Amino acid sequence: MKRRSVGVTAIMRLLGSLAEVSAKPALTEMQSICPGPAEYREVWSVADLQGITVSMLADNSPDLKYRQCADIELPAAGFFPIGRHPNGQIVSGGFRGEYLGQGFRISGQRPVAGVNERFGLFRELTGARISNLHIENTQYVGTDSAGALASTITGATLEDLTLTNIAVRSTNEQAGALAGSISGSSLNRI
Repeated sequence: MKRRSVGVTAIMRLLGSLAEVSAKPALTEMQSICPGPAEYREVWSVADLQGITVSMLADNSPDLKYRQCADIELPAAGFFPIGRHPNGQIVSGGFRGEYLGQGFRISGQRPVAGVNERFGLFRELTGARISNLHIENTQYVGTDSAGALASTITGATLEDLTLTNIAVRSTNEQAGALAGSISGSSLNRI
């Protein structure tokens, strides 16, 4: 009898472990549930956002396409804008691709301490298309061009963006809730 109860206990532990493992979707299962065009690269996390700059530099292709798949909270220590690598490399001309926010949010944006240069989720947007994105809780006080979305926006198409709780101020350059400067761009439902 004692032997049987140990066997049942062991089986129950095993079943419990299997249930716990199966309750956590594998990364590939999570990625398969991301809506949007399959040819767009998926963005699930801060690491994926940082990977955009790495891809832009490595592929020499700032015109890549991305789709956000989850809400993303940026680190309290700050975030380098997309287009500026932590080692100081900058993508010439900025981001020229497409970024589909798909109704998800990016929150908690602030500059990395001690780094005072162009500020925004993207360092620069040139001919890019950004749509259906919510940006909230952005804070910047500095001396360079700044905005929650980008420091400068040129020839871009921006659609269905919401900005909430944005505090951006520059003492020497242009600054605004959306961008420091915008030229030749189409803005719809901002």
